[in-house]
Amino acid sequence: MSENKLDFVPRVSLLPLEWRSLGGVLGQAAGLQQDLTSRFSLALRQGFDPAARTATGRVIEACGDAGVSLQYRGLALALSMGGLSFKSGLDDPLLMNATPTYTSEAVPSLKATMAMRLAADRYLAVSYDLKQRKPEIAAAWSGETYTEKATLLVSVDPQAQTLSAYAAVSTPGPDWRVDVYDDDADVVEEPKDDGGRHTLYVQHSARPRDLLYRTRLGARLDLGRVANLVSDYVGYNVEDSIPMLFWNIPGMQQLFRVLVPDEDENQVRHHIKGWEVDVAHEFTRGKPAVSLIKTMQRASVSASYNFAESEASLDYSRRGIRVSAKMANVRGVGWKKPSLNFYLEPLSLL
Repeated sequence: MSENKLDFVPRVSLLPLEWRSLGGVLGQAAGLQQDLTSRFSLALRQGFDPAARTATGRVIEACGDAGVSLQYRGLALALSMGGLSFKSGLDDPLLMNATPTYTSEAVPSLKATMAMRLAADRYLAVSYDLKQRKPEIAAAWSGETYTEKATLLVSVDPQAQTLSAYAAVSTPGPDWRVDVYDDDADVVEEPKDDGGRHTLYVQHSARPRDLLYRTRLGARLDLGRVANLVSDYVGYNVEDSIPMLFWNIPGMQQLFRVLVPDEDENQVRHHIKGWEVDVAHEFTRGKPAVSLIKTMQRASVSASYNFAESEASLDYSRRGIRVSAKMANVRGVGWKKPSLNFYLEPLSLL
């Protein structure tokens, strides 16, 4: 599958489903283009009654959605189905007091969207949800240079009187390296792109009487670039001002060289590849979620902790499959039994 033009943040579903599907066809070559998008999640966990603080049996939760898009000469049509959910078992034995979950809150949707290219990387779309019977209008913009990517989507729901904005920027950030003149070859050596990127993303919704109705901010930092930027600053600006007493302490010189090693021929001190830290904060929850991610050639592994939910998780992702184990810490009870979660994008496996 080709890279999505609009929704490019790995492991983060930033945009609504219809725009994720449209992003697979917009900006492609002239002629008829099509894209299929589908997502499915399954959670197996132990039910828990918060009032009695006791287990209530096994709970199975499933949620899925799918979308298809066609594009021809700058005009695209998308049909998406979302909020298809299933739940077996309850956290509270009394149905009227059942704790709401993501799948029970999901609203079934059947949406038709017509989008057109206004100019290069600028799009306008109108949609109508046949299930919920509500219209929507949206505008999107995407941009890309040799090293940066950006996307912005603004949608208006006149029925709910809600303005939503989604934005993401991927950039290498400030570079610690400089151009070097090679006297022997009589050329200027420019730093090579190491492929590391920082990503900032935001999701925001506003209403007439609540401009901060819902806001989520996230930042994903490449630890290799951060480590090199900090160590380079220390090596050039701090090392010479360190008092001699520090160097006379046994082991301090060796420790300093581990933290601030010498540069190689590419002006790189730390060879840290594929390590990222992701910090996301949804203001309605009050506390952030932090993830440490290791990306390999064909798969990725991440360890996360959600401070708002007091939940730790370990994830393994490979192409369109993600498997995670989660454990929540309940005050007064301790750690609950771990739950298994499966996330699948079937068409990514083709």
